[in-house]
Amino acid sequence: MYIWPTVTFFALIPCVLSNHFRGGLLTWKAVNESQILVSHRVSYVFSYCSSPQSITLNCFNGCTGSVVMHANCTESNSIDNWADFLGETVFDINNSTSAPIDLRLVI
Repeated sequence: MYIWPTVTFFALIPCVLSNHFRGGLLTWKAVNESQILVSHRVSYVFSYCSSPQSITLNCFNGCTGSVVMHANCTESNSIDNWADFLGETVFDINNSTSAPIDLRLVI
């Protein structure tokens, strides 16, 4: 009795294929009281290695604004279909208190 509505529900959900992004890693260290250095490593499919990539880092809490991080392809493998991009960006922090800072990567 409940099988038909369930199957109908899942059949109506659109399928989204976002298979270009393979993963990423962000690390940071303090430069001074008002800046941090954000190092990033992001992996895409091999076809993205032909040009530098830009990634936006948005601040949601404890700071303001956003910064565009630029990354260059440093390693790749066409057979396994992956490419790694590395870069570093300085991010300004307006609030130098001990409050938590929430930075999010927007791809």
